[in-house]
Amino acid sequence: MVRLSIIIPVFNEEDALDSVIEGVLQQKNNIIDSTDVSQIELIVVNDASTDNSFTIVSKYTEVKLINLPNRLGYGQSLQIGFENAQTDLIAFLDGDNTYPPRYLTELCREILDSDASMVIASRFLKKGAEISKFRYIGNRFFSWLLSLLTNKQITDATSGMRIFKEDILSELYPLPGGLNFSLAMTIKAICQNLEVNEYPICYHQRIGHSKLNIPKDGYRFLKTIFSIGSLYSPIKVFAAIGGVFIATAILLSIAPLWLYLTQKTIPGYSIYRLIFALVFLAEGINLILFGLLNSFISILKRKSSLYKLNIVATLLIIGGIALNGDGLYQYIATGRVTVPWIRPLVGAILILLGIHLITFNNLVGILPTFGKAKSA
Repeated sequence: MVRLSIIIPVFNEEDALDSVIEGVLQQKNNIIDSTDVSQIELIVVNDASTDNSFTIVSKYTEVKLINLPNRLGYGQSLQIGFENAQTDLIAFLDGDNTYPPRYLTELCREILDSDASMVIASRFLKKGAEISKFRYIGNRFFSWLLSLLTNKQITDATSGMRIFKEDILSELYPLPGGLNFSLAMTIKAICQNLEVNEYPICYHQRIGHSKLNIPKDGYRFLKTIFSIGSLYSPIKVFAAIGGVFIATAILLSIAPLWLYLTQKTIPGYSIYRLIFALVFLAEGINLILFGLLNSFISILKRKSSLYKLNIVATLLIIGGIALNGDGLYQYIATGRVTVPWIRPLVGAILILLGIHLITFNNLVGILPTFGKAKSA
């Protein structure tokens, strides 16, 4: 006996609500007849709508209506729906008629016939999705970025239609209360090593006005990916950012270094470019080290890694000093330095990086002692 709760969050969806609710109610018999689901409830969470949404939902006696006096947001509305669901499976879809309710049967069948803990209705596994270019590009970018950071291929990380097993909620909380809810849910499920599948659906243009603010919500989506990614897989997040910094440093330094190697001089206009390149290089390495620090537990399992980093740090410092040995001797002996300015600059960067590695190793080495001291 499997129980299913279907949640619909609503804020000012009077133009689409009848179609969505009737579509869901029509699927109840199909779901019961073709799956192991024996009991279905439909919960609509009205997020303080100012139109006729409350009146429309109220006429459906089969619907459990939760009316919020103050607007809490998309994600919070869904979570209130989850809290009021006495069930084994939870599905949700938007109230704007973009996600066809007819796919609820397929989603139920997919999660019951597989080992998946969550099945996401993907708008991009089928051609012909009625979605704007900005949303298409944005959703594909966020899904690509998530796939890159988690090594899990996801095509529609922000989908507003999905089904999941109720008992995984404790592993997913806390979740945000805004429109980034669905994205955060996807990321946490993957990072918790839960089985996440996708099912292809058609997608329609929404009825009514969109609540999505592309700049504001786009920033929230990015922040969600990096904040959760930093918690569960920090080395991938910071290594990716650090890699971009290092790649930028290489691109900036190619022309000045070529001029120096071929003409033994660097034009004045290239000096600032080279300085920026060295700064990007130092900070790129620093970001990678920060990611390693956040993943220090796995590093400590391989003592040789720390030893190798110490060797690299020592070589960097020795190289920085050797590069400026004759300049230092000149300054001590004569009070003047005639070596090219590029050598002290590069030497200083090498020494700085070496010090970064040494301090990083030292911090990683002493962190376990705090845990021992606490347990003692």
